[in-house]
Amino acid sequence: MRAIFYILSILCFTFLLTPITMPLLISFSTLESISFPPKGFTIKWFANIFRYETFTNGFIVSSSIAFISSLIALILSLPSSYILYRYKSLSIRGLVENLFTLPILMPEIVLSYLLLLFVYRALGIVSLISLIIGHTLVVIPFAMRIIYASLLNLGGDIEDAAVSLGRNRLGAFIDVVLPNIKHGFVGGFLTCFMVSFNAVSISLFLSFGEAIPLPVTMLNYLQIRYDPTIAALSTLLVAFTVLLCISVEKVVGLVSGVRG
Repeated sequence: MRAIFYILSILCFTFLLTPITMPLLISFSTLESISFPPKGFTIKWFANIFRYETFTNGFIVSSSIAFISSLIALILSLPSSYILYRYKSLSIRGLVENLFTLPILMPEIVLSYLLLLFVYRALGIVSLISLIIGHTLVVIPFAMRIIYASLLNLGGDIEDAAVSLGRNRLGAFIDVVLPNIKHGFVGGFLTCFMVSFNAVSISLFLSFGEAIPLPVTMLNYLQIRYDPTIAALSTLLVAFTVLLCISVEKVVGLVSGVRG
């Protein structure tokens, strides 16, 4: 039974990792088109990435949107998480939790289409703000769960102790609670940044004009060219995402705990 378990585990991991490892191998191929198995070894496709200004602009746009959306998500998540943390007997506690986790339960492509209708038709917003709104909704569940988990790990005794020693509730929150959950803010920001940076559907539906995020730029490039440059760029993005995951784990170690 143990041998069967190991075999099934290897097959499962192979199935999950093949879509990731294939672009990694293709990015070093000497062939002029995307094909598998790759042949030869070269790094010219990595150098080719920086020859296209659209990739650089797309990276800047994606990074800017991810940065702003992550900050907004953290700011919006803090008061709601604190209320749930302090008032566990609140009658609408379950409703608030479900409301903030709704975007993560809904398929991203469905949410993207609904946002397209709401932002463009209902609000009439055709600017970078539409992308920020969409990405903020996508990352809010991650920000809230991490901050809420940090507050639960802190416990309420330390804040109550500060109040009993003479600090008012606001002062205890600023001087005691916030410094003790700073790692949660860092981990929440990095997690939200990673999710927003890789959000393809939202970017595809809400992008406009010259404000085109990197995932959409990559799709547009594939419609014109079919060389391993896109595989090389995918390799860099995988390395970038892995670096963010390691940063989250090293800083707060909340990735596995929040998912649980």
